[in-house]
Amino acid sequence: MGRLTASSPRMRLRETAAGLDKHFKMALKDTERHAAFEALIRVWDDESAAAIYQMGSDGVYSALDLLNLQSSVDNRREIIKLREEYEELHEALKRLS
Repeated sequence: MGRLTASSPRMRLRETAAGLDKHFKMALKDTERHAAFEALIRVWDDESAAAIYQMGSDGVYSALDLLNLQSSVDNRREIIKLREEYEELHEALKRLS
């Protein structure tokens, strides 16, 4: 898994996510947004290896950039899944009418 040092990409990513979890989430007023943000924290944790690899390969992207990218990828995954479900339901309704 690798050592965690103060300047390691893994530590920077964890510190950024923890700071957002502590401060940004507190500023959210809506409980649904709290739940959505907590889901993002899980996605960031699940996919941290990709971000850590990118941070270590060229150092151009900040931890926040990479967390945002992970969120965008997960949003796209959800959109694709919902579109497929919609198309299946739409086809089933067409067959019924």
